[in-house]
Amino acid sequence: MAGPQQATAELVESDQQRLGRVASYFMLAVERLVLQGRSFTVVDEGRILGAALWMPSGMEREPSLPRPRDFMGQLLGDEVLLESAERFQQALEGAPECGGFYLADLGLLPGFQGSGLASRLMRHCMAELDGPMWAESANPRDLDFYRRLGFAAVHQASLFDTTLSRLCLER
Repeated sequence: MAGPQQATAELVESDQQRLGRVASYFMLAVERLVLQGRSFTVVDEGRILGAALWMPSGMEREPSLPRPRDFMGQLLGDEVLLESAERFQQALEGAPECGGFYLADLGLLPGFQGSGLASRLMRHCMAELDGPMWAESANPRDLDFYRRLGFAAVHQASLFDTTLSRLCLER
């Protein structure tokens, strides 16, 4: 029987392995978006402060990457994954398709959040990309941000302890 110290060491090792798999998966996914999607970065003196990664409509999943559902099943376990997937699917029932470019990721280094930099980055993206654009968020603060940029919430639904919103910008 494992003692408390050994059990803790096994847990830490397992968590480190899991974090490593997550980092590897997302590193490959981001690399693919940068190469095949559209990416925009904010750089200051050679330092990347933030980025917006866009996935065009019809972009196929990279065959060398596991399907997101399979990957999440490995991390969360099949039971938790099934419940989460069902709730997410229910939340999106009736949501209109927006087409165009999907905002897969938008982020800034913590010290630059709230500075207006994300708005300037998004306005640049909006000027560069043709056609509709859309995003999904479960963060209530994001709704005001996207609305100020001209996005409209076209669908909202309860998801766990928050609200999932699909936002579209038609042009």
